[in-house]
Amino acid sequence: MELAELEVFSVAANQTIVRPPGRAFPGVVIQGDSLSLLARAALRVLATLKEAGADEETLEAAGLLASGLSAADFSITKMFSRSMGSNSLSATR
Repeated sequence: MELAELEVFSVAANQTIVRPPGRAFPGVVIQGDSLSLLARAALRVLATLKEAGADEETLEAAGLLASGLSAADFSITKMFSRSMGSNSLSATR
């Protein structure tokens, strides 16, 4: 883990906006539980689109969204598990 000073633009619930050092643009912080819900929802949308016979371009866009959110969710779960030992985030999901 690395400690760094961040520029904080907003701390609204589920809409924290920060800019890390060296970055031109700020980013939005997504809480791990919210990220997990978004990833699962994106996978459901992708499955529904496949079942409905959606066109290839739509399936590709939905797949990109689902895989990006799922990869981020996996990364945060893995990081949290390492930092917390046996008290892992996956136990609460």
